[in-house]
Amino acid sequence: MVYDSDIPCPQLDFAIGELNRAFEKTTKKGHKIPERVELYTKSNPRWTTNAKEQGYTLYIDGDSIIVAGADAPGAMYGALDIAQHFEGGGLIDTLKTGVVNPYMEKRGIKFNIPLDARTPSYTDGGDSAQENIADMWDMDFWKGFLDRLARNKFNVLSLWSLSPFPSLVKIPKYPEVALDDVKRAAYIPNATTRGMNYFTDMQEKSLVTIKKITIAEKIRFWQEVMQYAADRFISVYLFTWNVFVYGTQYAGYGITDSADNPVTRDYLRCAVEELVRTYPLLRGIGVTAGENMRMEWRVDVREDVEYMRATYGQGIIDALKDQPDRKFALIHRSHMTTVEQMEDVFSDFPHEFELSHKYSMAHMYSAVKPHFGDKFFAQIKNGRKAWLTVRDDDFYLLRWGDVDYARDYLRNMPIDVLKGFYMGPDGIIWGRDYAPRDAEQRGGYFLDRHWFSFALWGRLSYNIDQPDAHFRALWSDSFGDEGGTVYEALKHASLAIPLQQRVFWRDYDMQWYPESSISYFEEEDLLVFRSLNDFIEGAACPGTGYLSVKEYCEGVIRGEKPQGITPLDVSGDMEKNCLRALELLETLQGGYPAEETSLIADIGAMSRLGLYYAYKFRAAVNLQLWRKTGDANFQSQASLNAGKAAENWVAYSGSIAKFYRPQRLSRFRNAVSPDMFDDCARFDVTIANDPD
Repeated sequence: MVYDSDIPCPQLDFAIGELNRAFEKTTKKGHKIPERVELYTKSNPRWTTNAKEQGYTLYIDGDSIIVAGADAPGAMYGALDIAQHFEGGGLIDTLKTGVVNPYMEKRGIKFNIPLDARTPSYTDGGDSAQENIADMWDMDFWKGFLDRLARNKFNVLSLWSLSPFPSLVKIPKYPEVALDDVKRAAYIPNATTRGMNYFTDMQEKSLVTIKKITIAEKIRFWQEVMQYAADRFISVYLFTWNVFVYGTQYAGYGITDSADNPVTRDYLRCAVEELVRTYPLLRGIGVTAGENMRMEWRVDVREDVEYMRATYGQGIIDALKDQPDRKFALIHRSHMTTVEQMEDVFSDFPHEFELSHKYSMAHMYSAVKPHFGDKFFAQIKNGRKAWLTVRDDDFYLLRWGDVDYARDYLRNMPIDVLKGFYMGPDGIIWGRDYAPRDAEQRGGYFLDRHWFSFALWGRLSYNIDQPDAHFRALWSDSFGDEGGTVYEALKHASLAIPLQQRVFWRDYDMQWYPESSISYFEEEDLLVFRSLNDFIEGAACPGTGYLSVKEYCEGVIRGEKPQGITPLDVSGDMEKNCLRALELLETLQGGYPAEETSLIADIGAMSRLGLYYAYKFRAAVNLQLWRKTGDANFQSQASLNAGKAAENWVAYSGSIAKFYRPQRLSRFRNAVSPDMFDDCARFDVTIANDPD
């Protein structure tokens, strides 16, 4: 094999490594590989391209393959596409030639980073974050993680922290803030869902050093991480919520979490300036105005946006005075403010200023075209670009995979006004995966256990027209599912939770976790399993055309034709698809390795969970109609369907308990495992017989 490149660089070295790996597998299968691959990062007299940035044109010349990249990223992505084509069993003569352009400019991951007990993120109240603290300071972890992102064409890593600065920089004016070593507390903080109490005096007394490292060594470590990311064409951004100053409590400067404290204001400005100076490869900072400011959970507080301008904005300006050509963005989230306020307050900001919106609230697996941002997008003018925060607080355990849903979701994004998106959870860490019971799987990459989902989102957001055949070939190569039985079962089972969330909807992660059918009520500090009565009173997802149980029943009682998709329609679809998934799994012969066995078990469990919700919707409709009409036929059906729901819940929860450990979830402030709620699921049968 001969490679030729006009501009040797680490990114193309990575791509060539991927090609070598793919061609080695192809050769072992007895398939022919090309004699030569040429990678170009700009047009040349023979191999020209009119592709856009990050795009490429692919040619075949006899037994040679030529990638004419619009730039180095385009050449790398072209080489990756060739590698993935051959890995999936493709041949030279089945390789599609022509131009490929990126669908989305920026394709990212939202990663709440647990740097240290003293500088926590929103997820640090859970087991997942605590178990990952040491991994965040392991360069081998980051190399593997970033390679996995690059293979799937993600090009943004956004790191989110409540108070990152003491773990990342040494500020000349506040040198005692800088923290040596990495520490973990002996117990998990009982923090609030608003970001308070993540690091307390009691925690400070229980600190344990898990890594000896100076602040200077920490800085070199993160500079190396960002360099490795850059060598994969991945840009790193840092996001904060506000105002939090964890890690500064014992420094002696009088820094507090009050936005009215002038010392805090000065500290944040200096911290931002030093961060930007210290990390020349940092591409931007994202801010929120904010969980812990003046607003007391109100919205539209201009003072808070002005505070962001005076601290973060001014810190960036001060840092870049002697770097006028450096590209650097400030991303302001629309959370708790308005487009008008952000645009007005930052009108004189001399660097890139971009907006961000929480696209599907906390649940990306719900509507393929959410409407929560319609007003926000309509207000974006004058060429301003926005980012989407795409929150996945639906699947912490189960593996999801439906190419049609992913493609539709991405196609419905308002692409004309978008810079890109970053997706991820607040409830767990997408780092190392400590949830599986199996010792061989525990501690592996979360991205590996959910590899198919990440392949769908990353590769489709780069090339929305990537054919289904590509993903089937990828699946077959990775799983060995030549007949596609497991692939089809996964696709059918994956339809369930999005359908459920269109009929029974809650905006935020602590309000609804579908894998355990629970909500957390912070004022009462109460974890609640959502009963039949809750499903009767619940609202449908806004703007989707789906009817809630209550809306549907009111129409039935009035004798009206349903003006939307009904809970019974959804129940039927869920039942059909989940039963089909189980039928497909029953045809398997068994004998799979542990990892593949757990994947098959996940699909079966997700099917049982879907059936649980399908029968629960029917029971809720039957119960409401019985209560409103007194018709005993509805009562018997309510009891029957509640019983079927409970049976499927217990089958589901038993499978989860077999393969996964219970884990404390930060947004629920409790250890959670579905089998904890078996009695609650059974109690729905009692509720189904209650006329009140």
